[in-house]
Amino acid sequence: MSTKNTRLFITSGVVFFITGGLVTLGNGCSGNFKAVDVTGALDSASSAALTSSQGDFPIIPGAKTVSVVYSKQVLEQMTACTGVQKVSDSTLAMYEQKKGAISVLGSPNTITSPMMMAITSIAGEVCNDLINQENTGTKRIFKNMNFVTNALPATADTKDAISRMALSCWQRLETDSERQAILDLVATASTAKSSMLLVCTAMLSSLDSILN
Repeated sequence: MSTKNTRLFITSGVVFFITGGLVTLGNGCSGNFKAVDVTGALDSASSAALTSSQGDFPIIPGAKTVSVVYSKQVLEQMTACTGVQKVSDSTLAMYEQKKGAISVLGSPNTITSPMMMAITSIAGEVCNDLINQENTGTKRIFKNMNFVTNALPATADTKDAISRMALSCWQRLETDSERQAILDLVATASTAKSSMLLVCTAMLSSLDSILN
């Protein structure tokens, strides 16, 4: 399967996955788009400490978010939380193609199915950029991943990647049900790269990732 067709398959799967209910409403980003440092080991104690100590991402218990990213913010927010340093031409082209479907003002009542599909398409391209970046450089999200192998990664490594994505783009750890839903989605993949593309795209296009 070609890279383009693989991303199309993954985008379709993620849209189905999102409509299935993983998308949750949390605190989201507060307007400061710096990525959380998730380079260290993620045992339960260090994860809790990291979550509570990151001044860039203050977690306010019970706080309600009143807006989502608007069209001019979405690419910036996605690249910042994932740590993508340079977006590809294909990502820029996808953003230009899809940004018209994304809310102009970011009001919650402007969220539509076409908007979420547009965000998923852009997220897929950003995630591909992230994988290519980490494949040749320091692995920040996909630590211990071998993107060349045709085998799926170990479950422990997949869980680690999910937690790193959650801390960086959701500013919290994933719940057990969210983790299981993502693992179920990964089970439909055939390679390490396609599985991590699913993980990243699903999480980056969720409401928790695009909230202001």
